[in-house]
This record gives sequence, C-alpha cells and structure tokens, in this order.
Amino acid sequence: RRAAAAQSMGKKDNEGLGEKVVESMSVEGTNELRKKLGLKPLNVVTPEEKAARAAAETQKREQAIKEAQDEAENDAVRERLAARRRKRLLNAKIKGKSLGESLSKATGGSAADWVNRSRKLEKKKNAADRFAELDAEEEAAAYDASHLRGLKVAHNAEDFQEGTDVILTLQDKPIITGHFDDAKLNDEEDVLLNTEMELDEKYKKLNEAKKKMS
Repeated sequence: RRAAAAQSMGKKDNEGLGEKVVESMSVEGTNELRKKLGLKPLNVVTPEEKAARAAAETQKREQAIKEAQDEAENDAVRERLAARRRKRLLNAKIKGKSLGESLSKATGGSAADWVNRSRKLEKKKNAADRFAELDAEEEAAAYDASHLRGLKVAHNAEDFQEGTDVILTLQDKPIITGHFDDAKLNDEEDVLLNTEMELDEKYKKLNEAKKKMS
C-alpha cells in the first residue's frame, strides 16, 4: 500500500511539473509564433518584477499618507496662530480707547461735536476764500486805462485791434546801470509791452532785413 501511495504521489508531482513546463513552454512558443506573425509578444512578468512593483506601490501609498499627515499638521498650526492673532486684536480693542473717547478727551466733546466744528471751520474758510476772490475781481475792474496814463507802450496804436483784449506787462530792465564806480540805479521810464506782439515785430523786422539783403 505504501509503495502504491508513493507511486501515486510521485505521479501527481510529475504531472504538476509537467503542466508548469507545458504552460511555460506554451507562452514562449506563443511569443515565438506572434513574433513570426509580426505581432507584439505577450508580456511575461517575472516574480522579481512583481515584487519590485508591489514595493513601489507600497512606498507610494506610505508617501501619500505622510504628506497628508504633514498637511493636516500645518493646517492645525496655521489655525492656532490665526486664533492667537485674533485674540491679541480683540484684547487690544478692549484695552484701547475708541475714536469717540479719544476725541472727547482731546476736544472736550463728542465725535459728533468734533464733526460739526470741522464743518463750520471749513465753511468759514471757503467763505474767506470767496471774499478774497471778489476783492481781487473788484480791484481788477476798478483798474482802467486812466492808471496807465503817463506810461510808455512799446507798440504803435495801429498794432492793437479794436475790440480785443491785450495783456501788457512791464518790460524787463536792469535795476543798476554802469560798472563799478559809475554804477547807479536805473531811472529809465517803465515800458509796457505784450510778449506775443513783441515777437511778431521782431519777426517782421527780420523778414524786412532778409528782403533788403536779397
């Protein structure tokens, strides 16, 4: 019986080994056949490659878990810092004086009183500026041609066009004339002129000189 059992077990082992060999040979044979037909061979993964892939997947999962834990810890730290900052601001507001209290101590009144006083001061300032403008306008209106009597004008009467306003200014002149020991105050008569008209006259004289030379 024992001999028969051993013979039966040996037969099964040989059959199993034969099946593995046949299976391995069938894959190799299939790849050879596919190669001859111009097809891509079947991908045969060795046990070593399977182990390496499993180790890489495990490492990848562990890395993802670690990054998630680090991110959660960072979020917790940021939240604690933000809570502390909010608490400091709240304490500062409680301890510090409000704007109304500061104005009341500085001006002896409430914030509304300070606003009213500021508005009144602004109105007084605007009124003073307006009065100054009106005074300047009245002075300008009162200043007419009679005030220019006796002053010399650098332009001829025909140079002025009737009905147009022309601004005349005092011509620049040196305050002191002469040199060193002969220096004295310039007492020449003041001359009124219009800058644009003066430039036009110079341009006309230049053209006349060019015509004479030609």
